[in-house]
Amino acid sequence: MTRELRSLYIHIPFCRNKCAYCDFTSFKIKNKEEVSRYIDYVIRELEFYRGENLRTLYIGGGNPSVVQPTDCDRLLRHISELFCTDSLVEFTVESNPETLTRSLIKLWSAHGVNRISLGVQTFDNDVLKKVGRQTRNLDILTAVDLLKEERIDNLNLDLILGIAATDIYRADLKKAVALKPTHLAVYILGLSGKTPLSQMVARGEFSELTSEEYEKLFGFTAYMLSQEGFRRYEISNYAQKGYESHHNLNYWMGGEYIGVGLAAVSAIGSKRTWNTRSLVNYYKKLDRGFKPTASSEYISGKKRLYERVMLMLRTATGISLEELRGITSEDKLPKLNSFILMLQEQELAEHSENLLILTTAGLFRSSLIISELWSFIDKSDTIKS
Repeated sequence: MTRELRSLYIHIPFCRNKCAYCDFTSFKIKNKEEVSRYIDYVIRELEFYRGENLRTLYIGGGNPSVVQPTDCDRLLRHISELFCTDSLVEFTVESNPETLTRSLIKLWSAHGVNRISLGVQTFDNDVLKKVGRQTRNLDILTAVDLLKEERIDNLNLDLILGIAATDIYRADLKKAVALKPTHLAVYILGLSGKTPLSQMVARGEFSELTSEEYEKLFGFTAYMLSQEGFRRYEISNYAQKGYESHHNLNYWMGGEYIGVGLAAVSAIGSKRTWNTRSLVNYYKKLDRGFKPTASSEYISGKKRLYERVMLMLRTATGISLEELRGITSEDKLPKLNSFILMLQEQELAEHSENLLILTTAGLFRSSLIISELWSFIDKSDTIKS
């Protein structure tokens, strides 16, 4: 019997420096020995999933390019030995530009890596320095040149909308397009109360954009990239035709995935699990022969519906109106129909009799729209898990 195709994500939590805006599970590297030890344990965790049939593979962080070539080679060899990769269509590795080298690209390519995601964020050296990034403009240009020379033609660039003033962001977007990537991920800056950047905002050392400025730049991004041949296929992701991320699409379409490493998440069947965020606990659990999970949940039928509405409305595909009406309480159908009509009249959704697809203005307000749609979902026990 053929095993279902799944996606595998491996988290590398190490960076040369922790950026001021980052609230991910990542930390500044102390020495190469601690990274080597971590790779040892990641390989142990991968053993739990031996024989899985993979469709996509993604190594992210943190910054995976800080892993020493010998440790990287060891990890990649184990992956090829442990998993079936005959159906692998996409293998992505993230990297910060300043740590990307020709030898590393060659090593990744030799192991089947066919897509690179570069953490650019902004091209402005003053902003990069202010938020604690070690990347500089020249590093970005050098990294892209190296990738082109090594014939890596599937390239994503990450940008952050809101990390810099309006004029700088507009220039960043133009510079990114000029480098001819196949994919652009443009994330809106999220401020967490625990990050140094949030504290800088509180002290008046960093100016956050207004909601109006965010919305204008959100619209500018969609318009400019569409003129350059990029199609937005998810709220923050744009791709040239045929270069949409298969790995990310699997998440948004509700596919199954395996997460390995610190704080990684897995969703297999009706169960979702979260790995521990503590490096000490991660090692202890694996030393005892257990998976390093910290918590889990059962994805009930209703929870799956809520998530499907949220995920599909973030995509260019949208969600079927028939499906929406099918999961709505009968007494709330008139309110749902009125809400959809209002979205269309206010140009927050496209005019369609079959699908609910949010426009750029609708996507900017998607959290509010999704929350309202959730309120219509049938809460009775008739929806089976």
